[in-house]
Amino acid sequence: MRDGSGPEVEALLDRLARDSDLFGDGSSFTVSGFLLRGEDNAVRLVSGGLCLDLLAEDVLAVEEQPLPDGLARSVAIPVRMTLRAGARVLRLCVADMYVPLLFKKRVPFAMRTRLERPDVPVSSSFARLEAAYKHRHSLA
Repeated sequence: MRDGSGPEVEALLDRLARDSDLFGDGSSFTVSGFLLRGEDNAVRLVSGGLCLDLLAEDVLAVEEQPLPDGLARSVAIPVRMTLRAGARVLRLCVADMYVPLLFKKRVPFAMRTRLERPDVPVSSSFARLEAAYKHRHSLA
């Protein structure tokens, strides 16, 4: 895990700010991301490449969002969270370790159970069709 300093984190914070909408009165703002279980009295949100632990009392509302296309259910829930302006961040880090857990692609059973290519010769037309199928369904 990185120490949370430097230009990479600054860029991620800028991106998170762009992905958030400030309400007209400035008393709250919304952030979209993936909700995970946090420590006591805290919620963990992965958004914009960051993992934020926020004080639970600063969360005003949480709306579950549809699962993005092509992603399988994972350990987190896609949400749009409304936070009080000035919400306290208890912990902030780069979310690299969560990405493989959150963004699981759907893989058909036949593809998941086939460990390697068959030993029999494969025609070039079959190889083209298979490559097109994998590309169309984001399996390649």
